[in-house]
Amino acid sequence: SGDVTLEYVIAMKLVEMSNACNTVITRGFDAELSDGDIHHFSLTTQDQLNLITLSTMLASGETAIPYHADDELCKFYSAADITAIISAATAFKTYQVSYFNALKAYVESLTDIEAVGAITYGVEIPVEYQSDVLKFLLSQVVNEE
Repeated sequence: SGDVTLEYVIAMKLVEMSNACNTVITRGFDAELSDGDIHHFSLTTQDQLNLITLSTMLASGETAIPYHADDELCKFYSAADITAIISAATAFKTYQVSYFNALKAYVESLTDIEAVGAITYGVEIPVEYQSDVLKFLLSQVVNEE
């Protein structure tokens, strides 16, 4: 028969959620820098490699490091600003990956095809499927608001 199995629907949903997670990560994050403004930075695989290079330059004592925010010209950033960019990038990616891992566990626990179908990236995850890392990150977000 042409019945779609729960396992199939879950597998397809996890592919969809993985793609959504990667899209969100790639789109990037905002970081407030020493100029007091919020700047947006993409986080493609290449951008992530660039940030590793920046942290190496930072570690070697560079104080004027070339980089650019989205839709901005390349410019020299202070060590403090580069640190802020790298910290924001790391926190942002860590959150998305932790969220996705919890979402995967949650989706795999569902027994109703319609419930699986209704899942979207960003949906609230029941506490029992949240990792300690995700719980900690969510508590930080709440404290900042």
